[in-house]
Amino acid sequence: MKEFEKKKKKGDKRSKEDVEKGLKTGRGKEQRDEDIKKEKELNKERLKKKIDKRREAKKKLAEKSRHCFKQLFKFTNGMICLSCDANYKSFISNENGINYVQIDNSNCENLKKECYPYL
Repeated sequence: MKEFEKKKKKGDKRSKEDVEKGLKTGRGKEQRDEDIKKEKELNKERLKKKIDKRREAKKKLAEKSRHCFKQLFKFTNGMICLSCDANYKSFISNENGINYVQIDNSNCENLKKECYPYL
């Protein structure tokens, strides 16, 4: 019993079993400083991962937007070419004073395929 009492310091509330297990009392300044340092390092790692994840998402978005706009420009070029086509009346209809352009469904599907991930 006396050996146990010698190991304990004033204010130490550990039981005999805790002392035998080697459990420490409160954390000292050095340990607290070390804990703070580890927490800061963990936070830096977490922040770096978040930043890397956002950068990757931004790259993917930029790539998807490039594909979308490329397809959109192709579509627009086709529409402009229609205006020069001598056979334009086969593509354009007029109902009640409103002009309608008849577009092949595959054009819409291509736009949808390329732009849906971006939008």
